[in-house]
Amino acid sequence: MYVDGSGWTAAMVNDIGYIGQMSKEPSEEAMLHNGARFHVATQVTAAGALANGPESGVIGFSKAPTTFLAALVADQKISRNAFSLCLAAQGGTIVLGGSDQNLHLPSATTAVSPMVPKANKYALSLVDIRIGPQSISSVWFPTSTVLVDSGSTLSYLPPGVVVSFVQAFKQATGVDYVDSTLYSRDKVLAWPTITLEFAGSAPETKVTLELPPTKYMYETSSGQFIPGLRTRTPTAGVVGANAMVDIDILFDLDRNEIAFTPANCSHTSATSKTPDQPVDKLKLE
Repeated sequence: MYVDGSGWTAAMVNDIGYIGQMSKEPSEEAMLHNGARFHVATQVTAAGALANGPESGVIGFSKAPTTFLAALVADQKISRNAFSLCLAAQGGTIVLGGSDQNLHLPSATTAVSPMVPKANKYALSLVDIRIGPQSISSVWFPTSTVLVDSGSTLSYLPPGVVVSFVQAFKQATGVDYVDSTLYSRDKVLAWPTITLEFAGSAPETKVTLELPPTKYMYETSSGQFIPGLRTRTPTAGVVGANAMVDIDILFDLDRNEIAFTPANCSHTSATSKTPDQPVDKLKLE
């Protein structure tokens, strides 16, 4: 079950899969060099957004030992238990075994936040939220856990910060922030940037994730905008796909940390490596 309430059930089988070009490749050679035995779930039921979606399949990247990434690591097809996502408005890049620095903006700085120890999901410690320059930490003291989950289209505030956030947003903009309300383009573009601050890798340091209005709001078919950073959370705070656009996010399971680097995630190219090269050199798009 995903944090947005969707989910599926399936029967589990074993198979051998590999990573290579989409066509015009000798599959036997690719299987020999890149093949790994992994678990495949044959879907039986689906719920929520997945029930009527166009997906022909889902590849998961959880921390579980049954993922394709875990199989590649176990079979020594990649040397590092890590992957990165660089999402663009349309498409993007996923790298297995590391990240692609060619996507990073010139002089971009990478910020690293440790994952919450022993958490079974990709969870970070949220220590503050700023609306423009205004911090809400003065009225909200405890640290909250936030999931970094590209499987969630939208983002969600942790339940414990909602009241303080809504009050601070009203103070900064004069507007009531309501999940179901439509707002005009002119009004939205005048709103301040919302900054999420996570615990850094060193004491007293923070990792900031800036969300301009075009990230925490999204445009509807009517041309008006509705919040994409929701206050009514299903289970927990979530940094969803809408907040990840043009940020290269490295999920490093070896080091138990997540790294954020500003990037141009539209700067992609088709996979062009030959099948006999290591999988961690391949880029999937």
